[in-house]
Amino acid sequence: MVDPVTAMGKTSMRILKTLGDYRKVAMLLFGQESGATKFLNDRIVAQGEDEEVLADESQMIYLLVQMDKETRSYNAG
Repeated sequence: MVDPVTAMGKTSMRILKTLGDYRKVAMLLFGQESGATKFLNDRIVAQGEDEEVLADESQMIYLLVQMDKETRSYNAG
């Protein structure tokens, strides 16, 4: 069995594989009106929900969090 702590950074478990997977996560974490969810919705319209995401999961989650921060910052100001 692979220890997930030592495996981090070496290999991805690829739990999130498609644009649809990431959209579900974005909607749960940030809401339907977040910048992250809207970005993924736009990609899904263009490429389809089952389009595989090639970026590493940690990079994608970081990207979505940054998009949410930008949305919150813009809406607060």
